Amino acid sequence: MVSKSRERDREAVRRRVRQKGQSGHTAPSGPTASEERPDKQVEVAVADTQQALRQSESEGAFAAGFREGHREPWLESVGLRRDDVAGSSVLLAEPHHVSFYGKTVTDGFLKGAADLGLRVQFHYLDFNPEIELSFVSRVADSGLDGLAFYPLYRTPEECELVADLCQRSFPCVLFDRRLPEADTDFVGTDNQDAYERLTDILITHGHKTIAYVARDFADSVMDDRLAGYRRALENAGLPYREKLLIEGEWHFAAPAIVKDFVAHKPRPTAFLCSDQYSADILLSALQTCQLGVSEDVEIASMDDREPDEYHEAPWLTAVQDGYAIGRQTAEFLAARIAQPNRASEQRLVKATILSHDHRIRAPTRANAKGRKELQE
Repeated sequence: MVSKSRERDREAVRRRVRQKGQSGHTAPSGPTASEERPDKQVEVAVADTQQALRQSESEGAFAAGFREGHREPWLESVGLRRDDVAGSSVLLAEPHHVSFYGKTVTDGFLKGAADLGLRVQFHYLDFNPEIELSFVSRVADSGLDGLAFYPLYRTPEECELVADLCQRSFPCVLFDRRLPEADTDFVGTDNQDAYERLTDILITHGHKTIAYVARDFADSVMDDRLAGYRRALENAGLPYREKLLIEGEWHFAAPAIVKDFVAHKPRPTAFLCSDQYSADILLSALQTCQLGVSEDVEIASMDDREPDEYHEAPWLTAVQDGYAIGRQTAEFLAARIAQPNRASEQRLVKATILSHDHRIRAPTRANAKGRKELQE
């Protein structure tokens, strides 16, 4: 039997979760009460905080705050009313983000869902293809009205399952990453455009030998970014050379690989990185090789840090509008729930390009982490 004092402690945890959700401060990608570990402060099991989170979700705490009578102009433009979808239960399935971009996507989705009266539940995706397949195979029979899905894997089996969801008219919207084999709604960054513009800027800065630094991920984001780089080179009359492509698991031996790479003749004068992690590791490797950014080379990358930290990035930066992506994903899902057989659509959100002073600055936390990993 649970003591009264223990029950009061548990209720305090549950109340804290609800209050943070209703005030908009709690999102599945941000720190929840269970992550902040109030259980340690009041000696309550972690399971109690997780249960409080689930209970708050089922009560619609995270979809609170919509204005009565508010109707989205976009919803009106496709012939729908808020009453057509209000009260629908939807699932936001995404990895457990620790990035600023991931948090803003979730915030945007929650705001869009709240304005439309959707009840949001969350599912954290494990970085395991078998578990993700199992989840996708069961979601249509879950009793939910729709799914917003961030697919981590582009396996033939997963593409087939998502395509089957669409054929069964189960409302499903993909965000961030496309599955080209599945005919479904999609909202994400216009990555090809962003990387074409980044490359164009490097070319206008006088660079003709631009290396591309890739991650070993097989997904639409990486495909589109490489395609943008190649298209910009082609438009400028510059050749695409595979010897200027750093790919594979190069991160684990970055200093040695980069040292050999910059020995090429002609040596690359600029590096376009597929993501911030690659840029951080590359910068650390260049410093190990005693090469300075601006003095010797220029770096460009998609970046993902808090806005007040952008000045720390010593490179040309493209920034994704995660909030718009999340909000528009909620809008697409509402439209799909109201009209399951409507034609599928894709909405690509433009990134913002920020140019910085390219002098070497004090290492960021990410750079320090990268150097530690390289040393190990």
